[in-house]
Parts: sequence; C-alpha cells; structure tokens
Amino acid sequence: MNSGPTYRPEDASTRAVNGARVHVYRWLSRALCDPATSGFDLICNPANREAVQLAAELLRTKPTCAPAKMAPGEQPPARLDPRKAMASCRATPEDRAAEYQRVFGLVTSKECPPYESEYCPQTFSVYRSQRMADVAGYYRAFGLAPSREQPERPDHITLQLEFLAWLVAKEDYARSGAVPDGDQKAHICHDAQRRFLEEHLAWWAPAFAWALQKRADELGPDTEPGAEPQTFYARVGTVLAAFIACERGILQVAAPTELLAPEANSTDSGSSCGGCTLATSG
Repeated sequence: MNSGPTYRPEDASTRAVNGARVHVYRWLSRALCDPATSGFDLICNPANREAVQLAAELLRTKPTCAPAKMAPGEQPPARLDPRKAMASCRATPEDRAAEYQRVFGLVTSKECPPYESEYCPQTFSVYRSQRMADVAGYYRAFGLAPSREQPERPDHITLQLEFLAWLVAKEDYARSGAVPDGDQKAHICHDAQRRFLEEHLAWWAPAFAWALQKRADELGPDTEPGAEPQTFYARVGTVLAAFIACERGILQVAAPTELLAPEANSTDSGSSCGGCTLATSG
C-alpha cells in the first residue's frame, strides 16, 4: 500500500474545505439511512440544505479537489451538486419510506447492497468477516462503535460516511489550538482518513453508487439509457460518486482500476439500516 504524502499542517486542506467535507459526508450519510429516522429529516431542513449546497459548490470548484485520474464509476467533481436530489425529497414521509423499501428492500438488496463486503470478489464468509473486522477496528481505534440502539454491520455505507465526517471534524478541531499536541493529533486523523478511504470506501462506493442509480431509476419513471438520474436515490448516487472523486483528490488516493459488481453472500444476515449511527464506545 502506498504510504501517501508526508503530512504537513501548512499543506493540509483549509478549515473551510474541511468544514465543507463534513457537511457533504453527513448529508450523504443521512440521505442513505432509513427515512423513518430523524437523521433523514435533517436532509430536508432548509438551513441544512443551504449549508450543504454551499459546501458542495466550494468543493467542486476547488482545483485541489480534482483527482489526478478518474476511477471507474466515479463522476467528475463538477457533478457534486445535491440540489436535484434535494428537490426530489419533497414527498411525504410515507412516500419516502416506500421508495427506500423499493430500492433497498426489507432485507439486504442484491441489486445495490449498501455494504462494503458485498462487493468483495471473494465470496468466502471468512474473508468478508475479516473486511468487516478491519472496518470495526478503525472505529474502535477512535473510540467509536455502531450505536447499540440502532445496531448495524460496520461496513454499511452510512457508518463509513459518518466515520469519515467524524475524522475530518476531529482533525479540524485539533488544528484549532484548543487541544494539546494539536498538530500531532491532526496528523493522526488526517492519515486515518486517507488510509480508510484507500482501504475501504474508495474502492467500493462508486460501484454502490452506480448500482444505486441503476436500481432506483429502474423502479422510477421511465428514462432513456444514459439520461440524467430522475429519482431521489439515483441522484444521491451521482453526488456520492462525485464526492468520492473529490475526496481522492484532497487526500491524494490513487484511483481504483475496477468497478466491481455486488456478489451475493449466502450467509448474509439480512440486516438493513435502521438509521445507522456511530456512538462513542465504552
């Protein structure tokens, strides 16, 4: 694995960029959670929507957010625009819940599963368990774990997005001068972001985003092949695919070379996200 660029506080993303990253990470996490939870309601909050729109505009126009090379399944940073997705979430709570169930199902969707391990080319349960254990190890290293009130597999997309949002916010706080050894702690958080993106989110999130767009639009209004996504979840998939490209540019993570299709796991527990959150462990 590439050790990545040497960390220097003066070369790191500005606080404005970090703040924008946190907004987009959290918006995507909430957009992909069960709409029956309060977390989903926050994506329709006018103040939060405006903050996310401004954050996305900042990131998609920053040259430093553009990756050196696009990966399969990614969207260019210019498409990091959540406005169309936001316009699609004006339906009633009942409509939103019905759309979520159509796309993701009452058990794990085989078309667009929101779990990293479902995209592993190796279908052996031991290998997939090791992937989940590695993700959980990252959470534990920073004192976090999936919420006991809303338990979920650690490799769920919403937990991974929320974890990275937390790391970026923690890095920014370390830079503020409010904590001892701030530069060292910021370095630890920044390096963890890069490694987690490289080892986990970057290689499978574009494949999930692509599968999500396809699944959501197949179940939505008739659209021509290659047309703009029309449904809420398809549009969220576009935002996610563009944001992963931005994050690779910021963190200088190399482009994955494959777009992997989900591979069904016969031992899957059938769990689904019920408003996935991370909480401090212990």
